[in-house]
Amino acid sequence: MNKNEVLEKIRLREEEKKNFFIEFVQAEKFNEEIDKVGNFSKNMPIYYRQVSENKFLVFNIPFYGKVKNASFYTDFWEITALSEKEFLNHKLLNENLKNVLLGFDLREDIELYKSQEEETILE
Repeated sequence: MNKNEVLEKIRLREEEKKNFFIEFVQAEKFNEEIDKVGNFSKNMPIYYRQVSENKFLVFNIPFYGKVKNASFYTDFWEITALSEKEFLNHKLLNENLKNVLLGFDLREDIELYKSQEEETILE
């Protein structure tokens, strides 16, 4: 296998990971927006879902199409906010932004997502 074939194989694997993630957030009924204020990665996609009155689970894709040959990965957050408008339009304070896992891999870390969802719902 030559260098171009190896790079193409890697590109296809990362594209598959991205598609798998997109299917997951759609199935879980996450909303999609662009991070305009830089709470996560400015001008990059975020996916969020409200799980209680003032708690949101959020995924962001820090390098979405920005860095050539970058591996596809997401970061997973728990947000405390009065509304989606609050964190979509205003910079969050550190105490409102809980890092659940940077470098979240859906295939490896799905149990963490499920436990975070259950924990938030039980509060």
